[in-house]
Amino acid sequence: MNRLRMNILAIAGSDVARHVLGFLAVAYLARTVGPSGFGLVSVAFALLSYSLLLSGGGLPAYGARAIARGADPSLAARISGVRLVVSFVLVAVVGAAAFFFAPDAQAALLVTILCASQFASAFLLDWYFQGKEEMGVIGASRLVSAAVYLLFIVMYVGSPADIVWVAVAAVAGDVLAALVTVARYQKEHGRSPGITFHGGAALFREALPIGAGSIIAHMSVNLPLLAIGFLLSTRDAGVYGAAAKLVTFLLVFDRLLGTLLLPASSRLYAESAERLSSALTSALHWALRIALPLCVGATLLADELVALVFGAGYGEAAVVLRILVWYLLLTMLHTIYTSGLLAAGQERPYGRIMAISGVIYLVCVVLSTVSYGVAGTAVAMVSAELATLVLMRAESAKSVRVVPGRPALA
Repeated sequence: MNRLRMNILAIAGSDVARHVLGFLAVAYLARTVGPSGFGLVSVAFALLSYSLLLSGGGLPAYGARAIARGADPSLAARISGVRLVVSFVLVAVVGAAAFFFAPDAQAALLVTILCASQFASAFLLDWYFQGKEEMGVIGASRLVSAAVYLLFIVMYVGSPADIVWVAVAAVAGDVLAALVTVARYQKEHGRSPGITFHGGAALFREALPIGAGSIIAHMSVNLPLLAIGFLLSTRDAGVYGAAAKLVTFLLVFDRLLGTLLLPASSRLYAESAERLSSALTSALHWALRIALPLCVGATLLADELVALVFGAGYGEAAVVLRILVWYLLLTMLHTIYTSGLLAAGQERPYGRIMAISGVIYLVCVVLSTVSYGVAGTAVAMVSAELATLVLMRAESAKSVRVVPGRPALA
């Protein structure tokens, strides 16, 4: 329990600080580059997130679980090797596509430079320290990345003409975050993690079911911006992105939950399914206690929150926020059931459910965006996440029992 408390304090403290820095960067950018520029940046980051998920291929989650189960630390070299190879391919593809399809040279350069940050992510060992439940290292690397990003933004972005510096800032932050984790690994083992390509293809195939599920799961964050950017306008993407950034700030609680729960769940399930069931039941109660007040508060204060952070030019985002904030509650519950399913080694059912979920998201988001604009996109997001939660809960119950009515554990 002492280790759990220390991990909670470490990751929660650093994540709160990191998201405060990120929040300041978002507010500064939104006011400096305007709704259209902010929409372009949001779409570019959405493209980056897909690229990162493809280059990861489920390897971070796979690696965290393997390390939690006692795998050899040399796994770090194999995972970095695979991710580096895939990153080279993806940067080339995304860069070429950007220069053919981006609206102008500035947008193409922004996307290409931003995509290059995945080279740094190939060496980011946060998954390794997640598996070892050393959350302080993860927190430090994330905090360094956020601080460098904010510093570059404030120093070099003064107008929409400087928007390419947003990508440079992101790359610089990711490089330093990776260096923090590599340095810590070297301190623990007396050597750098190194890199190897031996057995990389087999490793990638083994992790792919988790990766496919992760890619589909992250559609919930990124698909709406891409859909709005292509089907409506970059200004509409900026309006939706403003509301989404506020929800993303609150999602620090979900990321904290997921970061702590996956390795702990794997360890507890190895001991007994009953212990994992108790832990997940307790997590469920805490998720409800945290998320419900936040959702109600954001719904009531949406106008004031949007005006305070982004200014009068983003007033339409308040309507989106009132709807989209309920995604927070649903995704925290989703995380709990997903952790139980993966801890029990049920990657294939997880992948199957996420494939179904991906279809639901795609259909709902596209149809609702075309029919009802950005408010329709928000409704589609919440509805699709609710459907995913129902499916995940039903599948998880086959391996691990979570009892909503049981009192939360001390």
